[in-house]
Amino acid sequence: MPWRMRLPWRPSSSRHEPGLSYQVTCTCGTKLTGKRQASHLILSCPKCESPVFVFPRSPWGQPSSGALAAQPTNATPGSFHARDWLMMVAAALVALGVLVLAYRWFVSPSSLLERKADRSAKELSPREALLARHARAEKLLADGSFRLAIEELSAGGEKVDLTPLSGSERPQWDQTQRQAALLADLIAEPLEDVLIHAAGTRELEWLVEFDKRYKDKSVIFDAEIQRGPKGGWQIRYPLMAGRDRARLAMDNLAVLKLVPGLGPERLLIGARLASIQLEPPGPTWVVRFQGESGVLLTNPGAARLFSPADDKELVKTLQRMASWLD
Repeated sequence: MPWRMRLPWRPSSSRHEPGLSYQVTCTCGTKLTGKRQASHLILSCPKCESPVFVFPRSPWGQPSSGALAAQPTNATPGSFHARDWLMMVAAALVALGVLVLAYRWFVSPSSLLERKADRSAKELSPREALLARHARAEKLLADGSFRLAIEELSAGGEKVDLTPLSGSERPQWDQTQRQAALLADLIAEPLEDVLIHAAGTRELEWLVEFDKRYKDKSVIFDAEIQRGPKGGWQIRYPLMAGRDRARLAMDNLAVLKLVPGLGPERLLIGARLASIQLEPPGPTWVVRFQGESGVLLTNPGAARLFSPADDKELVKTLQRMASWLD
């Protein structure tokens, strides 16, 4: 027989049937009574003749005493049957199955991929692991994520053991690391704006401010260099301190020793600031750099961020600089 819900109470045949009659009060206090109709009523108060609204009967009707008496009378309050427990258990099992399927579909695949990645990393030899880290750092450099590239090449601040790498691979690691460190410390203002600010600041105040804000910050140049009359390298880069010409002193950069010939040679080079101050003759504003801080920018993606050259010319420049580092 079909299952039906059992009511946990015993209905009474003498139950009052509400909603069949009405008793409403007019605003004047007169009470009006009667039987509700299928549609609403608008009565006239016999005392003040004001209209009085009466709602119609409920559209759902009222159960008859015979229908109520037909319900089973042997149910006791709070009673449950075996079917009820089975329905609850079945509902719980269905919900559990949905949760398991959702976990396997959405969570388990990513966890499995992570475990496979960890397992693959453990299966790599020390040399292969270092080369994979170097490749990731190069990509991060190309994307402009300089600090992430530093983290990829570092080991929690400890020196990385590069012994597994070959003699040609270790310099490549060092070159990538030097580029990342330099690019992560770029000066926040154009060098021309710094010179204008320096020219408008008292000398002693500027010396203190330079040490606090600008010292050790890096600058990138896309320019030509050529050897001067005394053999030192001079950079062709117009630099102004307001209306006055300033000078870049880069002949002390150790990396320029790798450049062959007399020039001119176009290159992308970066270095860290050592000083910006007035020097004779003139005096003239002179920008000097830390000698060991010079780095040739050889990562193609990073180079495109700082060079206006077209791709063909930029590729030639990068290849030429890379040959100096071999």
